[in-house]
Amino acid sequence: MRALVIDASSRQNSSVTRNMTRQFRQEFARAYPKGQLQERDLIKTQVPHLSADTIEGFFAPSPSLQAKRATVLSDQLIAEFMAADLLCFGVPMYNFNVPSALKAYIDQIVRVGRTFTKVADGELQGLCAGKRALVCVSMGGMFAGSEMDLVQPWFKAIADFLNLDEIEFICVEGTSRGNFSRQQAMDLTSDQIHHFLTAATAERLSV
Repeated sequence: MRALVIDASSRQNSSVTRNMTRQFRQEFARAYPKGQLQERDLIKTQVPHLSADTIEGFFAPSPSLQAKRATVLSDQLIAEFMAADLLCFGVPMYNFNVPSALKAYIDQIVRVGRTFTKVADGELQGLCAGKRALVCVSMGGMFAGSEMDLVQPWFKAIADFLNLDEIEFICVEGTSRGNFSRQQAMDLTSDQIHHFLTAATAERLSV
């Protein structure tokens, strides 16, 4: 089993989502002692937003040398993404949506001919079947499932478009409230991560 963990929080030790993805790494190591785990920290190694050269490299039939160079990082990110069976995202809610660092990452990997393809005029098909995603979300308020929560619908749309097998969310809410219990949040996270990994194992054994 191969997993890719993607962190998008600008915070480090005080980050709730980084603690959540840390728990995922620990649970994954216990569940799959011989598994392979790769990490991508979008803050320590920032992914650039799309440029004109990158877009040319993605779509032009004969891209320039400069455009080809602009897609080298995209190639690397896609290779990491496609190699993983399990994906774990650490996603703090910033202004009701995902951090811009994560948006830049997704823009680099959602790419025609690589993670999706054209099957007919106007029809597209994702190429990422066989993958399960766990999205660890933290929210300062109580926003999960409300019209203010743009994180979950956006992720679901991306997952459906890429044809992921499954996407699950762990939402830790109220992190900015005085009565927030980090320990309770981490206990809940641990239980849900265990459930996610158990389901992934069961699915793999049934194939």
